[in-house]
Amino acid sequence: QSIAEGDDNAAVTHLRRAVELQPSNAEYRFELGAQLGKMGSVDEGILECNIAAQFKPEWDLPRIEVGIILINTAIMRKVGSGWRRSQNRSPCLLI
Repeated sequence: QSIAEGDDNAAVTHLRRAVELQPSNAEYRFELGAQLGKMGSVDEGILECNIAAQFKPEWDLPRIEVGIILINTAIMRKVGSGWRRSQNRSPCLLI
């Protein structure tokens, strides 16, 4: 419910508790990893997704999410550095 409401911090709190109660639940691990990755906790998000993949090897989604986290991280780094460079030229440019 917290995820649906957009409350990222509450979602992570609930997912951490779910993982604590059921540490071998691949779905909980995946959801926690995806949420952490979305919030910028890249290493921990990837770790949780990898754990989910270990618990449920036939499930591709955790491995796909690792790729999504890495792509989003690369994009944010590129946009962030572009934003810093663009502040010297025009406030509207991101390249």
